[in-house]
Amino acid sequence: MDAFVSTESGLLKGINFATSSSHNCGDIDTAQRSKRIVRMCWLDEVLLCALADGFLTSYDVRTSRCRRLFAVPNGQDGLVKGLATMDNQKVITCVEAGEVSVWDTSGAQCQTFNANANVSRMRQSPHRQTMVATGGNENDLKVWDLESGGKPVFTARNVRCDHLSLRVPVWIRDIAFLDENSISTCTAYGQIRAYDIRSGRRRPVIDFSWDDCTSFTVMAAHGNNQVVAGCTRAKLGLFDIRGKS
Repeated sequence: MDAFVSTESGLLKGINFATSSSHNCGDIDTAQRSKRIVRMCWLDEVLLCALADGFLTSYDVRTSRCRRLFAVPNGQDGLVKGLATMDNQKVITCVEAGEVSVWDTSGAQCQTFNANANVSRMRQSPHRQTMVATGGNENDLKVWDLESGGKPVFTARNVRCDHLSLRVPVWIRDIAFLDENSISTCTAYGQIRAYDIRSGRRRPVIDFSWDDCTSFTVMAAHGNNQVVAGCTRAKLGLFDIRGKS
């Protein structure tokens, strides 16, 4: 299989790009929307899944076996907003209420801290596994080093008021690490922003909007200078952020 996707009905599907085919991973008769997958990540060769009911499960791609692991507190109703692994031994979760937790694979909680309420997304840096970023509705970008005991190493500051001197609302929908020190965000209000956490500037160094989009939903890095972002109008854009302002 080349990729795995989850469906609203609760199914996990494996996709083969070469044959344009898909395969149901699990029993279709037991699939439930209340237990649909809301987040996925890899733990070695095991696919780790956060379900809408707050439980974590694992799917072994070699044996095609599913295993129920443990429940994430406050993770019910699809409220797990971030899932990552560290050194193939620890699991990192974040729920909408803001609780970021580190677990061992048996479900014992090793560390926890609060990233403030209304989190929409937590992302792990691919360049440094102990670094995660969070953001959400009226909860601006924060970058955390899990080795520093749950203290943010960077806290973003909102952009200046608009031309009517009105405060610009904050709602981060997704986050992408461009490199170890550069982070991009997309918002529910159609903005794409980039931050340099080394520069000492808390406001974004890049801030622009896409005319075809009023609300972004998802983002991914594409190299060090480009991001891919999708919006509620079912459009996907590739943006080169060099030279943007």
